[in-house]
Amino acid sequence: MKKIITLLLMLTSAFTVAGQVQNKAASFAGAATSKASFGNISEINGVSQFTFEAWLYIDQWRENSYVFSKIGSTSSRIDMQLGTAANRRLFFHVANGTNSYAAADNSTISVGKWHHVAIAYDGSQGAYNMIKVFIDGAPINLWYSGGNGLLPATTPVNAANFELGSGFAGKIDEARLWNTHLAATDLDRQNTLNNYHPLYASLVAYWKMDQDGSNIIDYKGSYNGTMSNGSLVAVTDNPTFVYRRVSTYIRSNFYETGRISEESLLNNNDIIYLTTNTYANGDLFFEYPVNNGVLANAEQLCRP
Repeated sequence: MKKIITLLLMLTSAFTVAGQVQNKAASFAGAATSKASFGNISEINGVSQFTFEAWLYIDQWRENSYVFSKIGSTSSRIDMQLGTAANRRLFFHVANGTNSYAAADNSTISVGKWHHVAIAYDGSQGAYNMIKVFIDGAPINLWYSGGNGLLPATTPVNAANFELGSGFAGKIDEARLWNTHLAATDLDRQNTLNNYHPLYASLVAYWKMDQDGSNIIDYKGSYNGTMSNGSLVAVTDNPTFVYRRVSTYIRSNFYETGRISEESLLNNNDIIYLTTNTYANGDLFFEYPVNNGVLANAEQLCRP
């Protein structure tokens, strides 16, 4: 929750700055037609590296449903798929010519709880190192369809849509798609991202799920999504993921003249908004004497 705190505020005057005020997630009903579709994301066609990460909340373990998928055929696909519920099996397909995948049994993902999942693929690595999967920041053990720890050297090239939540019963939040292999130390599962992240240039798509409306906005690129049998809902029960806990102060003329970017402000939770300036003799004056504003998600520190 971002709070705008106004310092030395005129009685009813307030200026607001765009910021994150509520965390939301994409909620999927679990029907066969439940999904969000983002079109063909060509940046992950025929590449040797990619990473997908997201927060998941499983309402019901629906076997053969997908967290994410880009499927041209069984032998041309990348995805994360839920397997048998009895042993909480997870499949991670990277199929390029044959139906190859890594899998995990007795995964630490449970129903009715938020978990962060990251799948980092690097086809240039050797056996048993071509894909790494992290659940809540910890690596998990994998077994492989071919029994030799190998996956294809590159992802397949197909025109299939990239989708989230196909057949999935639950919620997906903070989904990020990268064109590089992220190490465990690169994962930031506790905060939102902006362009000050050191690997931001490698971020292909970033779906925060925090906007109003029924569709999903890509905050990084141009891959906006259309939802079917789903909606965006508020998240109030994930204690690990929060917006950045940083405070800053700002004067209105700095923001309006572009000396401080909106991205920089979005990196903060509490913004102290200074509405006064000083003359050379030390007297205070109000830069923008507007008296008809209304405080929104803010509190007044003091008044003259």
